[in-house]
Parts: sequence; C-alpha cells; structure tokens
Amino acid sequence: MNIDTSLVSLSDLITIKHGYAFKGEYFVENKSTYQLVTPGNFAIGGGFQIKKEKFYDGPIHEEYVLKKNDLVVTMTDLSKDGDTLGYSALIPDTKDTIWLHNQRVGLVLIKEPANVDSIFLSYLMRTQNYRAHILSGATGSTVKHTSPSKICEYKIYLPTIDVQKKIASILNSIDKKISSLKEINQTLEAIAQAIFKSWFVDFDPVHSKQQSKECVGIDEVTADLFPDSFIESELGLIPKGWQVGKVSELGEVICGKTPSTSDKENYDGNIPFITIPDMHNNIAITSTNRYLSKKGADSQHKKYLRKGSICVSCIATPGLVSKVTVDSQSNQQINSVVPDVKWGDDFVLFLLRSIGEAVKTAGSGGSIFHNLNTSNFREIKIVLPNAEISTAFNQLASIYMEKIVSNQHQIKTLIDLRDTLLPRLISGKIDLSNIEEPIEGIA
Repeated sequence: MNIDTSLVSLSDLITIKHGYAFKGEYFVENKSTYQLVTPGNFAIGGGFQIKKEKFYDGPIHEEYVLKKNDLVVTMTDLSKDGDTLGYSALIPDTKDTIWLHNQRVGLVLIKEPANVDSIFLSYLMRTQNYRAHILSGATGSTVKHTSPSKICEYKIYLPTIDVQKKIASILNSIDKKISSLKEINQTLEAIAQAIFKSWFVDFDPVHSKQQSKECVGIDEVTADLFPDSFIESELGLIPKGWQVGKVSELGEVICGKTPSTSDKENYDGNIPFITIPDMHNNIAITSTNRYLSKKGADSQHKKYLRKGSICVSCIATPGLVSKVTVDSQSNQQINSVVPDVKWGDDFVLFLLRSIGEAVKTAGSGGSIFHNLNTSNFREIKIVLPNAEISTAFNQLASIYMEKIVSNQHQIKTLIDLRDTLLPRLISGKIDLSNIEEPIEGIA
C-alpha cells in the first residue's frame, strides 16, 4: 500500500441508529416542508436521489430530523436483488425541504474521537467489497434486509484522516460535476417543455393573434405559421387548420419484445435493450442496463428502433417517455413510435411526454392509460398542427436535446471515472503524496 493504514472494524468507528416509524395517517399527497427519507432515495451505486417523494404533515420528533451531510444507509431494499441495500448517501441541502429519518434507513453516527471522515466513509460504503459483505448476510427473499451489526462488522484498512479527506475531495469533486451537469439538463429540458406547452397545449401564439397582440417569445416568421382563431373539436377548442389525430399517425408503432433468456448468446452484445429502469429520469436514453447481441436482436428484427424513436412505458410504471439515441430494442412493457420525417423526432417526443403526464396522473381506477396494450396506445387521440409548425419546434428543441445528450455522455464518463478510481483510492493503490490541497472541482 502507498498510504499508512490500520485494520479496523467499522464498529470501532461508528454506530448506526434506526429510523422512526412515522404514522401513515400523516402522509400527504401535496408537497410538504417535511419529507421522509426512504430506500427509494438511494441511487443504485450509492448517493442521494429525490425520487418517489413521501411527504409528511404530522408530529415531528426532533431527534429524527436530519441535517445536511448526515450519513444514512439503506437497511431494507424492496427489489429482488437488493440493488441498493446497505448503500450510503449524504443528506443534501435542499431548499424548502426538511428530511426526516424514517424506518428502514440507518443514520451513521461517528464515535469520538472522530478518526474517520464522513464523506470518505460514504464512498467506502459504495465499494464492491463492502457491497459483497452486505449482500452475503442479507436476509429475506422478496424484501432484502441488513442490520447495524452486519454493517459494523465490516473490516477496512483505514488511512490517516488527512488521506481520507484527500480521497473524499477527489471523489466528491467528480460527483459535484455530475450533479452540475444533471441540473443543467433539467433546466434545458424545462425550457423545451415550456416552449412545447406554450405552442401546443396553451396555444399562446393563437390567443395572441386572436387578440391582435404581439406573439411573445417567437420571431415573426414563426408567428406567421400560427392561425388567429380556434375551431371546436372532440378534444375541445383547437387552432383553426389543426386536426384531431391518433398516435398511430405520428409514425410506426412498435411493441417491444424480449429475446429468449435461455439462450445466453442473445445477450451481452452492444445493442441497447431498453427496459423501464433505463427510462427513469432520462428524457434521452444514452445507456442501458442490458445489451443484446446481434444474434439476439436479429432474432426479432422487426423490433429494431432507429435513433430518434420515442419509447413510452405502458405497463408496470406507465407514462415514462424517452428518446432513443442509438439504434436499440426494448422489452414488451414499452410501446415505441418511430416518427415520420414530417413530424420530427423532438415534436413527437414532447407530444408523447404530454400524454405521459396524463398517464402518470390518471390513477388506476379504470383508466385506459394503465397497462396500455399496443392497439389502445395507437388509438390515443392527439392534436396535430401542420407540419411547418412541428418543424419550427424541432429546430428549437433539437438545440436543447443535443446538449442534453452530450451532457449525459459526459455524466456517464464521469461516473465510470469515479467508479474506477473509488476502489483504487480506498485501497491505497494510487499515490496521493503529491496532492497537497483538496480539489474544489473538475474543469
């Protein structure tokens, strides 16, 4: 080893406090100041994510109020493979949200004297060796569990506190860059979504022209493409000259399919195989958890999705909509549209995302949107403009989408870099003697 270390058990350094069983009667649907930390807030691979928000509006126990940079770990994982079990995350500094220490989540408390850095420890709890230790003692079949004693019996070679801080600084600087890129992408997506809503949902340019007002936010040439009045339709008032159509008019609709899993030669190639987890929080799919071989993909050659196709999850978790960035295939829980050239990929993307929002908020009470078969998906009614307006939108939206895709590729590169460095830094295989100051960021 290139760094001074000593072999210790985590029990020498920390204790783990169980969370509180907040009463379900106080869980609320509307956004609240208080939000429970659940296993869903732990990303696969570690780190905090805001996902499946669980808001709370009831009595507060101060000892279970979490602070910024508190270190928490998952004690329970609902997925069959325990994908996030035992992983760590640091509580973020989020505006207008106070995080509560919920059951199934452990709070890591560092013993005095503090010989371990909490950020270093958070990365240690993301290494493969640590994960293997946790999963080796996991209990339960459908629901996986671990315990404070199992976590605390893990042994590590602990560097000096100064070396710990250097390691934490290096890895944290990469994570900050990743977070920054994700925030930029969220902003770019929101801008494109706002333009789509203004043009194709609220019909702002049409209202402006109807009232003889200037069309705000668009140039004169684009404004001339919009009519100045509305007509009645089965979907309500729509701009004159536009029409009510069906999803099938946007392009070819393809329902995905899974190649035989008994033939291992169908998998582990370089053709992305899109499943619903790949679509979560991704407006564009730049990587997938599984890949098909050419043999596997060619065994269902009619299921190919060209670059620019739009995937819509219609079973299990309906309403997710993402754009395909390289030729791919998907499983049977996803219906996809291969857009006709006249509409453009990004117009179809944002149109289907507006449908997706209706899918996600429709509820399960008899809605046709849930567990939607391909035939019903094709028949969903939509409002279609003339092709010139969709082309104008594509020219704008493509600028944002190209940047989003570029940023996602950079994020993937940074994640791979971080995950490659993580075990080497933790194990002392990289010499840190020449690093004098904490790293503030990566250019």
